[in-house]
Formats: sequence, C-alpha cells, structure tokens
Amino acid sequence: MDLETTGLNPEKDKIIEIAAIKYKNFNLVGSIHTLINPKIEIPSYITSINGISNDMVKSKPIIDEVFPKLIDFIGDLPIVAHNAGFDGKFIKFSSIYLYNEDIIDNSFIDTVKIAKKLYPQLPNHKLETIKNFYGLNLKSHRAYDDTLVAANIYIEYCKNKGHNLPLNKFLFKHSIK
Repeated sequence: MDLETTGLNPEKDKIIEIAAIKYKNFNLVGSIHTLINPKIEIPSYITSINGISNDMVKSKPIIDEVFPKLIDFIGDLPIVAHNAGFDGKFIKFSSIYLYNEDIIDNSFIDTVKIAKKLYPQLPNHKLETIKNFYGLNLKSHRAYDDTLVAANIYIEYCKNKGHNLPLNKFLFKHSIK
C-alpha cells in the first residue's frame, strides 16, 4: 500500500491518493487506486513533489467514499508499505475520523527495514533509489508506482527466504498513540 498526502501530519493533513495491490504466488491479482479530493488545498510544494494538483482532485471521491473500499480490499492481510509507520498513521487517523475508532488491526511490514538489510550497499533506501537499482521505469512519489517498488522489495525478500532474515524483524502492529 502507498499513500500520497497534503503533508506529514495525519492530524491536519489529508490523503490525496491511495493505492493498494495484492499478490498471490508472486503474481499481481488485484489493485485499488484512486486520487482523493481532500477538501482542502494541496500545498504547492506537495504538487511539486508528486505532481498532484488541486485541479486533478476536485472531481475525485472523498475519503469517506474510498476508505471502506480500501478496508474491504485489504481485509485481514498484513499491510506492506515503504515507511509503513507513515502510511499506518494516516489510515488509522482516517479510521478514527470515519468510524470514531481505530478499526485497523492489521500487521504492518515495513519495506524500508527490509531494503536496508537486503541492499546495504545502496547510498540510501528511498523508493526512488531502489526503483533505479531495480531498473524500473516508474514514476516516483505516485502511490500506484510506489506500491510496485515496495512489492518488488517484499517479493525479493520472500523469494530469497529473506536472506535468512526472520520476518518478525519487519512485522509490527501500528499504534497512533
């Protein structure tokens, strides 16, 4: 899963793009992807990073419409994300906003931590660096393409049995407290 947002603070910033993909036996079997109207202005510096403008989201669904579909799509599967703490905070705050409680009980797997173990030779473990390492022709800072990069990291981990790295080193329950 990956999100694009209007900023870094889930208490005041909003989700503007959501993407989630599912794999079975290393084959892509499903996806959900949409821009979201945050009902607030997208700061120009955010548009300069991800290319998502106010015009692009003005006729898109709001989080109230998209979030239940995302929750249904994810089900009880673990949520794999690059910097999972960031995405986790935003979906948990969305859950509280929409349902007055945190309904997200999924485990999270952080591909940043996996990438650091798999690729210690890289200068950093940003998605853009890893995307270039893999030779993937994808956009950076767009939710769907970023999910594909994170998926590649996790699939590499799974195919190589984690290079003897136990999954519990990367698995956690997320709390907004």
